[in-house]
Amino acid sequence: MEHQHTLSTEPHITVQVLPHTAGAHLGLLGQFSVLEFRDSRQTVVYLERFTSGLRLERPAAVQQYNAMHARVQNQALSPDHTRHFITEATKLRPFGWLTTAGR
Repeated sequence: MEHQHTLSTEPHITVQVLPHTAGAHLGLLGQFSVLEFRDSRQTVVYLERFTSGLRLERPAAVQQYNAMHARVQNQALSPDHTRHFITEATKLRPFGWLTTAGR
């Protein structure tokens, strides 16, 4: 959690939490990454599976995943609220986060 908080302060990184209170959402359908490359106009969706991965390049498929990402992002806390959420969550330490062992 400390690392996520640190990342959230970087200007080129956006961290957003989707709280349980959001209920069911499209992100539950599975993990995916939308990859955009500076040296190419091509956008690729990468689906990581248990024993393999799948790369989607068809514009229609990429567009669907971009729309799904936008919907999930809209349901998530804003970056500022996420930073506050992480700060409060680390104070609670319900799962042994941020242990001081070895410090």
